[in-house]
Amino acid sequence: MGSKAIHSGKAVDAKAKLLLKDYGWDAGIPDDGQQLKSMKFIKLIIAADGVSPAEAEALRTHMTRYGVSEKVQMEVEAFDTQGAKLADIFEDASFLTPARAERLLCAAIDVAAADGFSDAERTRLYQAAEILGVKKSKAQAFEALFDLEQAARKMRVALFADVPA
Repeated sequence: MGSKAIHSGKAVDAKAKLLLKDYGWDAGIPDDGQQLKSMKFIKLIIAADGVSPAEAEALRTHMTRYGVSEKVQMEVEAFDTQGAKLADIFEDASFLTPARAERLLCAAIDVAAADGFSDAERTRLYQAAEILGVKKSKAQAFEALFDLEQAARKMRVALFADVPA
């Protein structure tokens, strides 16, 4: 991997490999401040129609999977989305490369879809894409990719449901 992670340790190495595997993202692990901004951004997208218990659980799972610290997770859970604006979160987004912005949108789709991807969330996702400098057509492609992946998972389960382990 070309970039060094900001954090050190075997657990972070595993998370960096997961990011590379899932998203082809080889940019190191963002620090706590960057993670906090990113997770608040996702929470604002899923809050477009209210944060359901399924979405809250999906957000916790996402944060844990990608190594977000417990401190940041607690701050994200406590974050009140009422009156918060997407643009305000990334006033300084110098750390957010185009690849990170795209990965953030993919993560938001994944979390928002925990209870079904609503029209309000879709609209907010496209607003987020604009703020991040990602074309709407690319955000739509990420959404279509997510739908394809979900369909493939369902097909895999249907195909192998009767196969003994």
